[in-house]
Amino acid sequence: RSKGDVMADATHYYDNADADNTNDYGNNQTPVSGITWVNGDFKVTNNAWVGNGLLVVNGQFEMQGGNFTGITWTTSARISGNNTVFDGALFSETETVVLRITGDPNLNYDAAAIDSVIEITNPNAPLGIVLWEEVPS
Repeated sequence: RSKGDVMADATHYYDNADADNTNDYGNNQTPVSGITWVNGDFKVTNNAWVGNGLLVVNGQFEMQGGNFTGITWTTSARISGNNTVFDGALFSETETVVLRITGDPNLNYDAAAIDSVIEITNPNAPLGIVLWEEVPS
């Protein structure tokens, strides 16, 4: 499925584009469940915030609290704080991955969370590894 197909099937759609940066769009928006599509930046700062499913952010994803379970698909991400819980996987669509992790967030690869996203996006798709790349540190 293409990114356009995913957007067309979104359960929730938020247009957070704010060219002159005069609004606080994208801060702690809810609901985030099923397939959530965000055009613009998306920021979580509330420790009580909860989201799940597939979160597609066409901008920067920043998480400084809250709890997310599933897959986040973004162009850049910043995850920080002691009260942040992220269970699942983070996918970057760019060749240059911009991921900043600071503080002491709780980040967990969760295969069950990923499987649940596959169930809602395309349950009949054949699964397999398309590309595997290890980058030396």
